[in-house]
Amino acid sequence: MRRTSWPFLALAAVLLAGCAGDPEPKEPDASTTPSPTATPPPLPEAATQETAEGAAAFVDHYLDVLNYAAHTGDTASLRALTGPECGSCDKYMAVVDATHDAGGAYTGGDWSAGDVAVSFQGTEWRIEGEVTTEPGTFDNGSDPAEETAPSTIMVAFLAQHVEGKWLMSDFVEPGK
Repeated sequence: MRRTSWPFLALAAVLLAGCAGDPEPKEPDASTTPSPTATPPPLPEAATQETAEGAAAFVDHYLDVLNYAAHTGDTASLRALTGPECGSCDKYMAVVDATHDAGGAYTGGDWSAGDVAVSFQGTEWRIEGEVTTEPGTFDNGSDPAEETAPSTIMVAFLAQHVEGKWLMSDFVEPGK
């Protein structure tokens, strides 16, 4: 297996998703089939508040649900937390959907946020800080699986509190 950085792999997969042809699907084996008892992470009470602390808690929850989606292929809960204009979110979910539809899987590689700085900017909250990824394995369903190296990158999340709930507006690497 080759070692590569998860954020690099995720970014490359997102950018290349529209360029590649559809891979031949392969039958999922027991190790890539989601557990029937897997359920999305519950929304913590702290992530319901329209405060700086609530915005930070929402990002933590969003990453928990993003990890759940990557591991199970179930993007419905992630879509429910995503605003209609979040292109980064849509691209990420499309890669997860395509990977699982092709019989691929993500193992490990979970994202988590460290300390964040939170500010309110007009109609959006900006939650910026380091995101760490754990080592893992990425199997796109057609090529040999790739081992992903742990990494830490700066990420800016933009979120809105709309009609009593948080929605992710975007997530980007600052300066890129």
